[in-house]
Amino acid sequence: MHFQDRKKLFNYISDKKVIIWGARMTGIGALRQLKKKNIEILNFLDSDLSLVGRSVHGFQVYHPSNLKKILDSNTNVVILVAVDLKEKEMLKRF
Repeated sequence: MHFQDRKKLFNYISDKKVIIWGARMTGIGALRQLKKKNIEILNFLDSDLSLVGRSVHGFQVYHPSNLKKILDSNTNVVILVAVDLKEKEMLKRF
């Protein structure tokens, strides 16, 4: 789903666990907004190997190749894309 209205986005994800795809500035901004709304955050995903395995603001950064494993061990999850468009990379993971 694509949301341009933040209120609708927050309403949709308010009862879900969120994975933030992108652990740089945009992802950190998303993290701040989600925390303000008390939305549960699982972790970050990022393909940048300099970030993978590290913690960003207390949340682990995983490589997108770990996505299936993360989804298999969690329910009611939504992925919030907070990066410049990397559609081809993301579609390869699904």
